[in-house]
Amino acid sequence: FDTQKVYEELAKWQFVRQTSKIGQFSLYGQVYYVGKQFAKQYLVIKFNPNNLDWDIGDANGATIRSISAKNMDAANIQNLSICQRTRKN
Repeated sequence: FDTQKVYEELAKWQFVRQTSKIGQFSLYGQVYYVGKQFAKQYLVIKFNPNNLDWDIGDANGATIRSISAKNMDAANIQNLSICQRTRKN
């Protein structure tokens, strides 16, 4: 099983999400926080296969930040569990 091929395929996609009133969005069952200054805005999200991050951009294409892609490791991909929400301990 070649996880890198999965990452490269995922990198071809982009996702559009609207943030909540506190600047959160969800993707693949995970909740991410980008900051209250981005509340109620649309974001464009792309996967970066080199560092396993989500690259977050605003509606105009300007990069806001990168966030570690939760659950995108080889074990979760192989177990088809990338959409299971990570619990806080």
